[in-house]
Amino acid sequence: MNIEERVNKIVESEFRIPLIIVLATGVISGVVSWIVSSKIHYIWPENMPVEQYWGVIMAGSTLISGIIVAVVTWVFLFGAIHIIARAFGGFGEVQRVLKVGGYIFLILLVGNIVSAIAVPFIPEMKIDLSYINEETPDISEILDQTKEYQTSTGYILYESIITIFKAVAMIFTILAAEALYKISRMKAIIACGIPYLVYILIPIFTMLLTLSL
Repeated sequence: MNIEERVNKIVESEFRIPLIIVLATGVISGVVSWIVSSKIHYIWPENMPVEQYWGVIMAGSTLISGIIVAVVTWVFLFGAIHIIARAFGGFGEVQRVLKVGGYIFLILLVGNIVSAIAVPFIPEMKIDLSYINEETPDISEILDQTKEYQTSTGYILYESIITIFKAVAMIFTILAAEALYKISRMKAIIACGIPYLVYILIPIFTMLLTLSL
């Protein structure tokens, strides 16, 4: 079965299947993010009894944010691809590319699972927030700790694995877009490359910004 036949088969499938894949990717991403964030231990002020609930708060927030980010990424990433592909003369409905995108999220789902191998290499870190009630708190120490955390071998490995799987997903999306919209390979590369580069580079720029502070 060639790529065009596979794309046509996906397009004919029920919409709930790619939606479930996207939601599952969000759940896995949230769980892995929670495991990664659990490496950071916070020291709270004595008058703020947050510590006893912090584990539950982090677990819930990372899970929910993982699902939200997955759905938003799915809609905006493949919505942008659809708009650019149509501008290049491609034919098709946005629902079709969302179905294809949902299945491509399987690559990102696997990427999130594989990224968990980096967790043991991520260092434990303590962040002192006991000064949080001070009028002019000094955050320089936290920034230094954050930089040390983000430059650790484990964290770099974690981000690198995610980035590699995003790049693999982009390649498959280019091939799918070429078949789906009946456009040339070069147009498919541009239509998919622009949104994917934004998707890939935003976390990298965010990390570089933190390191530059």
